[in-house]
Amino acid sequence: MNAFKGVPVDDEACEDGTGAPKPGKSAKEKLDAAIAKAAPVCTPTQLMLAAGEEATLFASKSNPLSLDAQAGNVYCDGTTPIDPAGAGGDDAGTIDTLAADKDDRLKCANTVGSELGKLVAASIKCHIKMPDSFFAGKEFDENVCEENDPAKGKAALQTYSAAMDKLDGKDICTQPCLSRANRDALGTSVLAQVEAANQRIYPCAATTTRTTTTASTSTTSPNTSTTTVTTCTADGSGGCVGSCGFAGTCGRQPAPCVCPGDPPPTYGAACGCYTTTTSCRCSGSCCSTSSSTSTTTTTATSTTSSTTP
Repeated sequence: MNAFKGVPVDDEACEDGTGAPKPGKSAKEKLDAAIAKAAPVCTPTQLMLAAGEEATLFASKSNPLSLDAQAGNVYCDGTTPIDPAGAGGDDAGTIDTLAADKDDRLKCANTVGSELGKLVAASIKCHIKMPDSFFAGKEFDENVCEENDPAKGKAALQTYSAAMDKLDGKDICTQPCLSRANRDALGTSVLAQVEAANQRIYPCAATTTRTTTTASTSTTSPNTSTTTVTTCTADGSGGCVGSCGFAGTCGRQPAPCVCPGDPPPTYGAACGCYTTTTSCRCSGSCCSTSSSTSTTTTTATSTTSSTTP
């Protein structure tokens, strides 16, 4: 790190291409290129939400969810800014350049930052595998992929924890802000941010409700029926309440996803009503209940119909 050597430089060329000698090589430019390549198969809503997530990640350090702000969670020791005003000043974070073990402290911070990046990448891969599996009608346990794999211990969070175990063995994280408890908390916090962003990447399509009323001049036998479809009703903890139907409103498979206690549990589809070994969960913005009422009156004469979207 250049700030550690006393010659800080502006990282914007690497981060978003500002001032870069060769265009198209920065992190943001590569992301923009990838989104542009996928654009032909994306909906306007997906592209809008992807742009919103990108704006959050590349926002200034005043936004606590931005990458610039979260650098301060890792480089949290000492008083020397990693990005002083003269070099750009847009990144949060400080390092200790005076401590006797300053080299070890910097190596610890660099390692934690690198492992958090790997955790994010591994978690996103789980989020990609999940809808792909459900769309193909296959079972997938996101918890085993992302948080706890009891058989192999290879879940994303477990891999991060193992890397922190290695750091503990080296005894180089002497700064209090990167204690083992704080490093574990960083992993949990980053994972929660990825989980929250998932609904931006896999949004549900909007639903349309139509009410049809058939009336006649003389009534002999009125019949009224009400149909309720629960597309995915979630409680405050993310668990699902009631059956999760996929009748053309939330997903593409005909089989329903049912909650624990509703036999037999099956797996849903694209935008995220699904069961795990312990719960039925809802992913994305598809948690709502809709009802449609149809009233039909049998008549002996003329009949008129009207449809209201």
